[in-house]
Amino acid sequence: MKTRPNYIKAGILAAIVSFITISSTHAAVSVIWSGGNGTPLSCTFSQPALFTISANPVEPGMAFVMPGVGNLLNNRASSVTGNLTFTIDGGVSLPITNIASGFSGGAVTSNDTLFGTYATYALGDTIVLNPGTLTTSGNVTAAPPVNGPVDMYIADSNGNNVSAPVPEVSSTLLCGLGALGLLRRRR
Repeated sequence: MKTRPNYIKAGILAAIVSFITISSTHAAVSVIWSGGNGTPLSCTFSQPALFTISANPVEPGMAFVMPGVGNLLNNRASSVTGNLTFTIDGGVSLPITNIASGFSGGAVTSNDTLFGTYATYALGDTIVLNPGTLTTSGNVTAAPPVNGPVDMYIADSNGNNVSAPVPEVSSTLLCGLGALGLLRRRR
């Protein structure tokens, strides 16, 4: 029986893992939470998140949705302070102005937390959520969620998911290595 060299096995595995990673409909972002429990709630994003608008949005609302994070604000919205911003197609940084939870519509459920602002964006635009922190203007009775990666997507003003994540450079590199391994196997 003929055995395959390790680089071929590694290439096949890399291609499978890359396909699974790239086919996700949400972008995973590391979030650090603090406060809550009767004080203002803060969340910090330590890395950028990239999205492509993949469906025609209903404007003018844009929300970054964190599914399943919880109804942290008990069915209400709050204005925010901080330096969390986003860009549309590499343009000027735009501020995040509010955070909300407990609302549902479209893909958004009452157990999701969302934050956003009014912005003009269109099909094909690239949205980058920049690293930064936001803090609620008022006190939040809920405990902060667990720190760690959170899946995110962009919803329009009707709550419809209108985004697809842009693969990280490492995912793209992993896909390329997998393809090279498969090509090498054919020889």
